[in-house]
Formats: sequence, structure tokens, C-alpha cells
Amino acid sequence: MPRLPSPNPVRPGSERRLRDLRQRFRAVSRRNGEAPSLRRRFQAATALVAAAFVVAVVWILASSPWPIAATLRHIASAPNCGVARWVGLAPATRGQPGYWKHHDRDGDGIACEPWPPRRGET
Repeated sequence: MPRLPSPNPVRPGSERRLRDLRQRFRAVSRRNGEAPSLRRRFQAATALVAAAFVVAVVWILASSPWPIAATLRHIASAPNCGVARWVGLAPATRGQPGYWKHHDRDGDGIACEPWPPRRGET
């Protein structure tokens, strides 16, 4: 008849090792108990930042003198004149959507104005 293993997994003299393992498990359990609290705080902070962003965007769109669609196109045309032409806001005069000071090269109040072709280009 084959010999079966002992039903007691703890070997004689290994009580100290078992005590150390229990302490480690308790420490891990305590840390896992703290994790949901930190997670909730992080989620709350993220939600607060997102809400502040939404409020800022709504405030900007509501305080604009132009309709919302024109305001969005105006914001999109900020990078350069190519984008302003693509969204249909160029050339633009001062005070109109699509006018950005950095698009007005000669300072005459007209942004993204078409320049005459160079010599040899037709």
C-alpha cells in the first residue's frame, strides 16, 4: 500500500516560517483595503477636472459673439491659413471669425489674404 502524505501541511519546526507568512499576508490585505479608497479619490479628482473642462468649454462657446458653429470653425482656423481656408474662413477681416493676428502678415486688418503669384508662376 502506498504511503499517503501527511494531512498536516506544516512540518514540525516550521511555525516561525508560518508566522512570517501570516504577517506578510496581513500586510498585503491591509494594502489592498487601502487601494479602493485611493482609487475613489483619483476618480473623484478626474471627474472634477473633466467637469471644470466642460464648464470652461461651454463658457467659451456661450460668451462668443458668433454662433457656435462659427466659433468652432474660428478655433479650428488658429494654426495656419491653410486650415482657415479649409474651414472656409479665409480671408477674414479684423473682428470676423477666422481672423487671427498671427495670420495678418502686413498688419492691414485682413488675415490670410491671397498674395499675388511670384514671377514666373501663373
